[in-house]
Amino acid sequence: MISAAEKFQGKEKRRARRISHHYVIHFKQLKPPVHTDEWGTSTVRDISKTGISFFTSRHYEPGAELEIKITNPLAQKEDTCWATVVRSHPSEKMKGYHEVAVRIDKVQEPSAAFDKTIEFFIKKEDKKRNRM
Repeated sequence: MISAAEKFQGKEKRRARRISHHYVIHFKQLKPPVHTDEWGTSTVRDISKTGISFFTSRHYEPGAELEIKITNPLAQKEDTCWATVVRSHPSEKMKGYHEVAVRIDKVQEPSAAFDKTIEFFIKKEDKKRNRM
């Protein structure tokens, strides 16, 4: 069986640089409609201005639309965004979970705080790499 990492090796499809910062997110499916209004909770695997990857116990079909609330530790508030699932597959790292990747379609205004937070952690990660 080929892993997801091997499948996409050499085929970078991301539109923006991602960072491995563990934000807490709450999310729920908006479309297609589901029978429950239940919010899921997860920790972000990685995040950028254009997408988020996270683990969840539930499988989401590509194309499903989610509302996501991201706890922003620097601004001490929640940012809300709406995203579309681009990939969902059983996790090789966490048995019984799915790794979900979403494309951020819209960020609740003002999105500048969200963007600045991502940029802050990218710069911090770059400084850490340059020291090594």
